[in-house]
Amino acid sequence: MTFRTLSEYFEELEKTSKRLEITAILAELFNKAKQNEIYEIVFLSLGTIGPNYESHKFNIAEKIMIRAISRACNRKEGDVLSKFKMLGDLGLTAKEFAKKTSTSIRQEELSASKVFNLLTEIAKASGTGSQDRKISLMAGLIKNLDSNSAKFAVRITLGTMRLGFSETTLIEALSWMKQKDKSLKKEIEAKYRIYPNIGFIAKEFKEKGVGGIKGIEIEVGVPILSARCQRVSTAEEIVERHKKSAIEYKYDGTRVQLHIDRAKTLKDEDESLLKNDDKTFVKTYTRNLEETTHMFPDVIEAVLKQVDAKSVILDCEAVGVDPKTGEFVSFQVTITRKRKYNVQEALKAVPLKLIIFDILYYDGKSLINTPFSERRQILKNIVKENNKVSLAPEIIVDNPKDLLNIFNKSVSSGLEGIVAKDLNAYYTVGSRGYAWIKFKREETGNLEDTLEPVVFGYYKGSGQRSKFGIGAFLVGVIDEKEDNFKTLAKIGTGLTDKQWVELRERCDFLKEKEMPKDYVVPKGLFCDVWVSPKIMVSIRADEITVSPIHTAGYALRFPRLMAFRDDIAPKDATTVEEIKKLYKLWRT
Repeated sequence: MTFRTLSEYFEELEKTSKRLEITAILAELFNKAKQNEIYEIVFLSLGTIGPNYESHKFNIAEKIMIRAISRACNRKEGDVLSKFKMLGDLGLTAKEFAKKTSTSIRQEELSASKVFNLLTEIAKASGTGSQDRKISLMAGLIKNLDSNSAKFAVRITLGTMRLGFSETTLIEALSWMKQKDKSLKKEIEAKYRIYPNIGFIAKEFKEKGVGGIKGIEIEVGVPILSARCQRVSTAEEIVERHKKSAIEYKYDGTRVQLHIDRAKTLKDEDESLLKNDDKTFVKTYTRNLEETTHMFPDVIEAVLKQVDAKSVILDCEAVGVDPKTGEFVSFQVTITRKRKYNVQEALKAVPLKLIIFDILYYDGKSLINTPFSERRQILKNIVKENNKVSLAPEIIVDNPKDLLNIFNKSVSSGLEGIVAKDLNAYYTVGSRGYAWIKFKREETGNLEDTLEPVVFGYYKGSGQRSKFGIGAFLVGVIDEKEDNFKTLAKIGTGLTDKQWVELRERCDFLKEKEMPKDYVVPKGLFCDVWVSPKIMVSIRADEITVSPIHTAGYALRFPRLMAFRDDIAPKDATTVEEIKKLYKLWRT
């Protein structure tokens, strides 16, 4: 398939926000794609060149892209900049100038796979002179594309593709491709949850159908979608559901999924950044599948010494420790360890303790379908605890009174609350089930749990806030059934001056000319500045109320910002269904 044809499909997708139409267009596209090119086509439709855990980043700023368009279309950089300021979109800017460029200079009709490979080459360019090489490669690519294709190539490279769907819709489209309905969605999704490489799954499914993906299993080095907790309102309900629970404290840290395979070795570029003398293969990932291995060398060093396993995948929480007092620090301090540069300085300021609470894979065998009590016993056998690595403390209870006593002890110690785990439950990959229940409040009747919504955009400030250029911001939650985001709250209080400035800067970096098509917003709440759904925040509120205005159907009373959550992705945002459940829980 040529990239021109693929771009025509992108153009169709861009024109609609209706889920069924998007699914139908994608199903047609996947039907037409050949088995040896569907991997590339799937990722290009998502505006990327590979799964999130492989960290594909182009590192091309708008200034660099302006130079590439200038060179490709033989126009002055000032002309390109002026047009960009007028259109607000470098993709449209490239399209405008490419229209005026003679087609005679195009050397070949590029295939989708060829464009994918060229984009990969651009992303991998590094070291001395890499910026000039990126400009040269990008200019050469634009020069060989028609105007519409140039628009999408530029948007993919800048990370501004935004066709309004996620992997969820792609999975449905794959089912439609084979069956003309969603009947295969669950089977495809189950494999995606343990192997979240949608391009690879599409390739295997395209060639062999459901039989082609049955052999896909857990693999060390490929993160698994993490299990998530469900909520209930009373200790009695936890006991009723579990009968007997393993109670663990809920720590306010950052989720870490840790992979070790002592039979494999790291690549040279990985090994050079880690103090790992035997080059043992070891990787860490966040809940949103981002690799963080090089950010946590202290964790890596400790785990390699303290965990006795040939190969293992562990589910953990990394919590910052005050080097003077030895006490746990807040999430806001812990998250400062998530950085690419000055890692050693951050390590000294905020050393981490790794608290291991589950095991998903051990010595070549998947454990996700093993009862929790057995998984816990394996952990006890292979983890040697010290001041850097420990198992989550566990207390077995079978009555509400003991459960509440543990909860109160947790809160009085400054922790978030507790997690109750069903001793007989399997690991609920990528979903919120009652196997794990988080309990973060007493019977006060107030909403004390945090929510993690997506920032939609902001409203310009007036009066005293005019100096910040921002006076309020709009947040929303994800509707998993419709694969879009719906409004929940407009927040205008509870931020420090520093937070207002940081929020505006984050938003301005990700601003969109128009409202993203996967936002469902009533006209009365339209933002002055829209942003792409990438900024995640943690908020608290006094209560949830029914709302005739917000598209989620609910609103928050006195919402306030607690923290920016760079460790989670929009697909992991609080859901509409969760809000509904929380509303019912806190009304019972």
